[in-house]
Amino acid sequence: MKKLILLSAVFLITFCLGADDIGLILYQNVKTGKEPDSAFNYSASLFPRVSLFYEDKSDLFFSLGLTAGYDGRDVYFLHEILRTELSVYFDRAKFSAGRMQYASPFEYAADSLFDGLMFSYYSAAGTINAGAWYTGFLYKRRANIIMTGEDYEAYGAAVDYKNLSATYFPSRRAAAALDWEHPAVADLVRTKLGVIAQIDLNGRDNPLNSEYITARMGIPVKSVLFELGGAFQLTQFKDSFTSAAAAELGISWVLPSKIPGRLSFSGYFTSGNKKNDSDFLSAFIPINTKSFGNLLQIENSGFSAVSLDYTTRLHKTFSLSLSSSLIFKSLSGTYAGPSITEHDEFVLGNEFYASLVWSPASDLQFNLGSGIGIFNPASKDLQWHVRFTVVNSLY
Repeated sequence: MKKLILLSAVFLITFCLGADDIGLILYQNVKTGKEPDSAFNYSASLFPRVSLFYEDKSDLFFSLGLTAGYDGRDVYFLHEILRTELSVYFDRAKFSAGRMQYASPFEYAADSLFDGLMFSYYSAAGTINAGAWYTGFLYKRRANIIMTGEDYEAYGAAVDYKNLSATYFPSRRAAAALDWEHPAVADLVRTKLGVIAQIDLNGRDNPLNSEYITARMGIPVKSVLFELGGAFQLTQFKDSFTSAAAAELGISWVLPSKIPGRLSFSGYFTSGNKKNDSDFLSAFIPINTKSFGNLLQIENSGFSAVSLDYTTRLHKTFSLSLSSSLIFKSLSGTYAGPSITEHDEFVLGNEFYASLVWSPASDLQFNLGSGIGIFNPASKDLQWHVRFTVVNSLY
């Protein structure tokens, strides 16, 4: 009740200030299946947002998330402060402060909300971004920081409002990044380069610090887009100094057919745990763990994958997506998952997924998704789910 009163007060104050843009989105999700246990899940989330603009010099964006749901065992309630950012504009620059979205050029290394500062400078030679952030005030499953065993255990624990400080917040880390982006080097290659580093501030006996060099390039050739991205990591942990790597290759083709469609192939690689002490690469450990797959949701390093995706617009209100992914152990090192490292299978899993989206109006969208998959080392049984989501813009 207190949270609803606070939310109402925010909107009332915003109306009095004359907000330029106000929105309220209702997101509902229903899912049932076996992943790996059979369960029924339902959640409903409200996402209010407010934007304030002052001439062409600055703007303030504020957003919240309020979620109630049932996870197959318990009823839960969550609240979040989402993107909340003040931006000030200059002739060729922008300064932002607050809670903002940041993604490194290779987004598998870092991609989440962060609290801090960012400065951007725009020129004919490209855009330079420099930022510094802290992670400890976010909601842990929004930040998705799982870098150590302690992080993994804390991430899996349910939120307890009686002990909020120990169960709600993520791993405490400070991060800084410097990026450069150019839309068309040599009038052809879209290029992003960057460096990012994070420092462990949890006060544990064995802190994990890491640095990353990241890159992504895209080359369009008529109706085909070639993309290549990667990251090289240095890690300091338990008095050891290790290196790791990750890479992704993508090819997308806009099909010359009457029905608009796109066919995409992608390959993904991360280095895993060392097989021998003399090996050069160790396990790739991103700052924000980005799950791979719609159903299997692999969240750890030391695997490779190939995917084939097809997307088409059947009608102006209907679109269909089909995908197939084969996931196997890394070509460098062993799989770094926390619970199945003792298994010797090369193929970790395969997944087939389909999604149908219907948008009968600009403020309403229905999404039906379903898939089957198998994660061989964990279980020989098929995993599956059916998911139905409704996104409604209420205001």
